[in-house]
Amino acid sequence: MAEDQRIRFLAELDASLPMPLERRAEVIEEIDAHLDDAVAARVERGEAPDAAESYAQRRLGAPGDLARDLARPEQSAWRLLAAVGAG
Repeated sequence: MAEDQRIRFLAELDASLPMPLERRAEVIEEIDAHLDDAVAARVERGEAPDAAESYAQRRLGAPGDLARDLARPEQSAWRLLAAVGAG
């Protein structure tokens, strides 16, 4: 189930990103890795994987909102993820 959640989240984010295909792929890869790290940290503390995935996605916000934030010229994926934190 957590994998399905992730696939839907990333697909919606990808569809919402107003940037070239190559850059979208880079951003999706970065967000996917961030989600991996955030979920792993919560699972290590005893949380169920599905709950950890849901929490990590909520921390990033709705895919459309995240896409808008990532598209801002002054906002890099790294700065946004650093601000959100791993959980």
